[in-house]
Amino acid sequence: LFAGRNISVSHIALGTTRVQNTIATIGQAAGTAAAMCIQLNETPRGIYLRHMEQLKQTLAKNDQFIPGVRSTDTTDPCLGAKATASSYCTTEIFRNMQGELGELLPLDVDRAVDMKFSEAEGDIEHIYVKLHSSLSEPTTVTLYAQYFGGDVDTFSTAGEIVSAQAVVPPMCESWVKFNIHVPVERNKYVESACARVMINATPGISWRSIENLSLYQKAGVRDASGKWVMKTYKSLCAHREIPMEAPANCGPENVVNGYNRIINAENYEWVSDPAQELPQWIQVEFDKATEINNVSVVFDTDLTNPSTCWGPKVPVVKQTIKDYFVEIYDGKNWIKIADEKDNIFRKRIHRFEPTNVEKVKVTALATWGDKSARIMEIRASLDA
Repeated sequence: LFAGRNISVSHIALGTTRVQNTIATIGQAAGTAAAMCIQLNETPRGIYLRHMEQLKQTLAKNDQFIPGVRSTDTTDPCLGAKATASSYCTTEIFRNMQGELGELLPLDVDRAVDMKFSEAEGDIEHIYVKLHSSLSEPTTVTLYAQYFGGDVDTFSTAGEIVSAQAVVPPMCESWVKFNIHVPVERNKYVESACARVMINATPGISWRSIENLSLYQKAGVRDASGKWVMKTYKSLCAHREIPMEAPANCGPENVVNGYNRIINAENYEWVSDPAQELPQWIQVEFDKATEINNVSVVFDTDLTNPSTCWGPKVPVVKQTIKDYFVEIYDGKNWIKIADEKDNIFRKRIHRFEPTNVEKVKVTALATWGDKSARIMEIRASLDA
């Protein structure tokens, strides 16, 4: 069993597997497999051949995300149980991109964004930009694009600047399609690339910004000398394809659907109605009374945007529930098993004496800034 940078990967994969977060998850997987070897009297090869599904399920129970893996834990009475809540949001939008939509930036100056993509996608044939017009008539806007190969650590010669025009509809915000051909040169060593997308000052038109990003994202303005001044952690809405923007299912059933992450618009998370003040609660009712001795709750620490805490001195995420308590119902009484303040963690496990339980209830009292309470998963079990 290997864990760390000594695993066998290609030069392309190494850029991801060498970093601490990935190494940590590899270590968790290797450590769990090693423990199973002892428990089952198996070799590492035997775990791979005969117990891979058990390894995946164990890792998922311990909050490691494996794409495509859904909990099938038959010892968890919460899985597929009836979930109800004090409220849920009906207005949230699921977006399959990093960052959060920010303010509209008026094109009172020349603005640009470095649009990231993979060279394997080939030449750019169109670019979608989210623009808002405050004008009463359609407005023609010219977009310029310039290809840059490589990544932040790789030097490459910039391509030629090409341009295209499109019409922005009046008095609304919309995705505007620019049919533009930007040649992309393949690099056998580096897959990542970017194109600088630029729009000159256009009165009455604004460009939607994106916030809560990593240092690898850049956007900026052109100064008086004609030089682009780009800042990290910033971006503007410019993509090769229109990002998915679909109504999110924020219902309570998400906490018992077998996923501990946001997967798509349908398999989302419980989000309370932001129009209703906290406290808000969510309850899971088992099919029958079940003996358990622990309840785990997975909160939203915004793993979609891993750079959330880059900068703040206190590692808090506004979407995370700060103060909450957990209760179990034994058929006669509600018993409080946890009362937490100043929570910053994603997964919390609350243990108690073995009890026959019919319902579990989590009440959110406060968050670190979000108007909604958010919970991704609730589990229960009887552990040795």
